Amino acid sequence: MNRLKKYILILITCISFIIFSGCEEEKIGKVRLTVSKDFFNEIIFDEDVDLKNDYSIMDILKEHTEVETSYGGSFVESINSYKSNFKDENKDKKRDWFYYVNGYMADVSCEDYLPKENDHIVFDYHAWSDKSYNNALISSFEKSFKNGYMDEKIQNEIVYQKEFEEENSEIKKYFNNLDIKSIELNDEEINILDETKNTILISTFDEALKDQKIKDLLKNHAKKGLYFSYENKKINLFDVDYNITNSYDDGVIIAFCDKLYPFKSGIFMILGTDENNIKENIKLLLEGEFNLNSQVFIGDKNYNLPIFK
Repeated sequence: MNRLKKYILILITCISFIIFSGCEEEKIGKVRLTVSKDFFNEIIFDEDVDLKNDYSIMDILKEHTEVETSYGGSFVESINSYKSNFKDENKDKKRDWFYYVNGYMADVSCEDYLPKENDHIVFDYHAWSDKSYNNALISSFEKSFKNGYMDEKIQNEIVYQKEFEEENSEIKKYFNNLDIKSIELNDEEINILDETKNTILISTFDEALKDQKIKDLLKNHAKKGLYFSYENKKINLFDVDYNITNSYDDGVIIAFCDKLYPFKSGIFMILGTDENNIKENIKLLLEGEFNLNSQVFIGDKNYNLPIFK
C-alpha cells in the first residue's frame, strides 16, 4: 500500500511538472499594452504583459481588460465600458477604438495580428471625423524603427541639419544594431517622402522648410494627423478639430507621421526654433523620458498633441 501511494505521488509530481513546464514554455516574452483615451490624456491600462505562442492582439487585450466585440468577434466594440459609436450619423461626435503597433495604425483586425516580442500595442479611444484622424503615434521611439509593423524590414535613415552632427551620431549609437544611413539636410538627392524608408528628421524649422517636400508636408499637416504648424515664425498648436489653441515664438516639436497609409513607413520629426533646445530634447528622447504621442516643449513645459481643453 505504501508502495502504491509512493507511485501515485511520483505520478502526480510528474504530471504537475509537465503541466507547469508546458505553461512556462507557452510564454515567449513580453509586449507592452497601453489602453488610453484621447491620445493618452487618460491612461486606462499600461503594463508589460506576457506574450504567448499563437496569441493574437485580441487575445492579449481580452486577458487584461474587459472587452466586448461585434462582427463575429473581430471588431472591438467596447473596452472597460468605453463603447464605440461609429454608427452615429453625426461625424463630429463619432468616437471609436483605434489600435496601433509600434506607432503605426493597424490595417488588419486585432484578431488576425500576431505580435512579436517587445512590440508596443496601443488602443486609443478618440473622436474621428473628416477633420480628425491620426495614422501614426510616437508610441515608442525605438520600436517604430527596430520592430516595425508586421515584421516588415524597412531601411532607416537620419536626415539632419549639419549643426546636429553630434546628435546624429548619438542616435546611430542608440540604434547600434541597425544599419542607418545618415544624410545632411541640404543634400539634393534627399526624398523625405520615400515610402521605402523610415526617416528621422532633425532640424530647425527655418532650415527644414527650405526643402520643398518638407514644406509641403507641414503645410498639409491636417492630412497627416500633425496637430501643429509653423507659420510666420510661430509654432501653432491645434486641438482635435484643428482649431488653433496657442501660438509660440519658441519651442520644440517631436512628432511622428506616416508617409503613405497603409504602407508602414514614417517620418519621426524633431523640429524647433532653437538649436540648443533641440539638442536638449534629443538627449531626453534617448534617455527614454517620453514615448507617447506628439510632444511640444515650450520653455520648461511640455504638452501632448492634440490639445484638449
